[in-house]
Amino acid sequence: MTTKVRLCLTLTAFCLLTNPLRAQLIGITWAQGELYSISPIDASVQFIGSTGLTLPDSLEFGPGGRLFTTTNGIEPLTSELYEINPANAAAALIGPTGVPQFEGALAFAPDGTAYGGASFPTNIYTIDIQTGQATILGSIGDDVNGMVYRSDGKLVAFGAIKGFYSIDLETLATTTIAQLPAMQGIGGMTVWNGDGYLIARRRAEQVDSLFKINLFNGELSLVGKIDLGEPASFFGWFSGLAAAPVPEPASVGLFIVAMLWSSHRLRF
Repeated sequence: MTTKVRLCLTLTAFCLLTNPLRAQLIGITWAQGELYSISPIDASVQFIGSTGLTLPDSLEFGPGGRLFTTTNGIEPLTSELYEINPANAAAALIGPTGVPQFEGALAFAPDGTAYGGASFPTNIYTIDIQTGQATILGSIGDDVNGMVYRSDGKLVAFGAIKGFYSIDLETLATTTIAQLPAMQGIGGMTVWNGDGYLIARRRAEQVDSLFKINLFNGELSLVGKIDLGEPASFFGWFSGLAAAPVPEPASVGLFIVAMLWSSHRLRF
């Protein structure tokens, strides 16, 4: 291997390893609106910053790697859609959704369509990520505390009544997949590296925990307890969980080509 190739591969690895969005989960707290990176390996956390938002209740990456959250808005108030900078937690208002929302969730379909859901009222709706405006599809009759798309294209969610269930967006019918153990509060659900992840506070515990969840049968396995240095509130600390995008192989390849071209120009 030539010195030129070694240098390019070393720089590529360095850039991937120092990317703040590499191979990690990102969570947002309900009461403080703080953003944390969360390890999918051991649930260790690192503070990113404060969004300054009041009662954010969802978190997910959408098209173009943009990070979004919605806020609580109990009637006569309505929820609002924000974009968050995942590097420093700065939040920018996109607009009001026009629908009330409590303990919500946000998921993006494979075609980029944003879907929102809530616990009160129990509606499912699409959200225009350019304006924030929501269009209600109807009620599914259960809480929506976390919501993701599976690899087979089906939308699944977690609620207090039906547990872990799938949603048919054509009919709004739901099908229970599993009744999960009693949880004090659900802090969001997402998919990273093909696996489902869920934040929840188990009853009789004073902290939130990160779980890996099988999105086809609902089986849970504990990744670790999340330590923020103080007891969690009644509903837990977190209210949203997102999976940071991992660079596509093509992007890495282009980076290596660019480095090789640069090294040739510099005549190493």
